[in-house]
Amino acid sequence: MDCYIGLDIGTTNSKAIALRRDGTTEIIYEQKTKKYHSNDIEFFSIDDIEHCMNLAIQNAQEKYTVKGISFSSVGESVVPVEISQKHAGNGAFGKALCDPLVWYDKATRTIAETLHEKVKIERYESRGVSLNYTMGLFKMLFMKDGNIVEKTNHPYTFLSIADYLAYRLTEKAYWDYSQACRSYLFDIHDRKWDSSLLSSLGFDMELPTCKPTGSYAGSTKTGIPVYLGGHDHIIGMYGIKLLFGSETLFYSMGSAAVLGGFTEGKGISKQVMKERMKRISNLTIGACYSESDYYIENSLRYFGKLHDALASFFGSNDPKGFYDTMNDIIEKDFSTENLPVFYVEGDRITKEGISGFELRNIQLGTNPIKVVTSLYTYMGIMTKIILDELSFHFPLPQIVAGGGIVRNRLMLQFISDIIGQPIRILQEKELSALGAALCAANGAGDTEIIKRAQQKIKISQIEPSPHAIARKETAEKMYKNFYS
Repeated sequence: MDCYIGLDIGTTNSKAIALRRDGTTEIIYEQKTKKYHSNDIEFFSIDDIEHCMNLAIQNAQEKYTVKGISFSSVGESVVPVEISQKHAGNGAFGKALCDPLVWYDKATRTIAETLHEKVKIERYESRGVSLNYTMGLFKMLFMKDGNIVEKTNHPYTFLSIADYLAYRLTEKAYWDYSQACRSYLFDIHDRKWDSSLLSSLGFDMELPTCKPTGSYAGSTKTGIPVYLGGHDHIIGMYGIKLLFGSETLFYSMGSAAVLGGFTEGKGISKQVMKERMKRISNLTIGACYSESDYYIENSLRYFGKLHDALASFFGSNDPKGFYDTMNDIIEKDFSTENLPVFYVEGDRITKEGISGFELRNIQLGTNPIKVVTSLYTYMGIMTKIILDELSFHFPLPQIVAGGGIVRNRLMLQFISDIIGQPIRILQEKELSALGAALCAANGAGDTEIIKRAQQKIKISQIEPSPHAIARKETAEKMYKNFYS
């Protein structure tokens, strides 16, 4: 049977699925994404990630005829890659010169603060993203100038993790649009690198050509076509567009969360988008799978990560068991009285005003039940803020949610209640990997397998509950009072 492979490199786990000819999926490989600390900096192990890719392909070939491969990966992390001529037999071609920093590592904060004014120059209108220390630009500068990159006599460049994996299979280096957008070096309207910024920062190297997400990158030595993937949340969103249409907003609930969709079919020209962006700066806007569309989204830097951190804060090494217990109590005795308030780094209100997360308004009698109720309320009100920001572009969207955190149904019920509309939930767990597999199928022009996947995918729906009005009023009152 034919299949397409989608491999997702996530912050916590890496997994690969096979999208089979009948439209069903099978997990063909999964493992923890290997990370380690060195000199107080957290790195991904790129060799371990590549090993995961090779095993996934091997497992798939034992059962299927592989018709295409694509990838999704965390954003912002970059791999310095030697681009010397191929050396026969010694594997030096395409060598990674060091491991990539984990996307959220704060080693780049100082260099970001130092260069902030130099690189800022009101570039939101061409970047579509606010500047912060996580951007790939700062990791490139840190690795280039901080004695992190292994010494080499050959020129080198940088690739995202997803694009590095495509490079290792094809020996052809490209950046896909969606990952280029996470570098802060890419003009989302002209769809090219900002050569003047690169020059002003002393980059004496060329970055590889950018191509639309889903573009053909080349073939493996055994002839399997490889298609450019991209940023995990955006690739998941892309897969949802292929399955449900471009009017659907995808709520990707992983370690971080992204809510957004695509402008496809809305006839928005570059000039119109530039004019709109002069009046807004809260939305994240970028380029993805064609020369004319944009993705529009907003994110919460800490979502599943915050969810799990809170369980750990209360001494639990089993987040699912912890929240199952809390949810049983909350459902039986729902109370909005005297809830503490969450302040979270990188959200729509606090921006970069704090580090990590803080709990405020903690009163005598505050217990884990109240804190968890407040967590769900926080996630609901942040979702509503993002949805309100997106409403100019998507006035009547349907929302489809997916990712590891959708298993917490009570949390989703709070969100549905506070935003006042249904949330459709995908039963498919590996949405970024599925998006990558659909990306490969679409790149190959295989519309038949996409139609079959549309028929086979399982969804459920959460509707606003009888508690909706009380939960919405509580959320709005809490955050109006404290955030003001």
